[in-house]
Amino acid sequence: MKIVDFLSISQALTVADHGSFSGAAEALGTRQSAISRRVRSLEDELGVSLFERHSNGIASRSPDGGFSIERA
Repeated sequence: MKIVDFLSISQALTVADHGSFSGAAEALGTRQSAISRRVRSLEDELGVSLFERHSNGIASRSPDGGFSIERA
């Protein structure tokens, strides 16, 4: 059983709330690159992509594998 870091989950939820890594970084007072690395690490641990990345923001993946812009 893998233990997932709570900070990684919290930051991923903040990315979803703000619709971008840069918006989440600003809200959390940290660098975008740090948020991006932590979320990518979480995705690697879980074996799934949580976001579809675009130059103008992100789309959150829904539980059925589709994409949604709203947080569950």
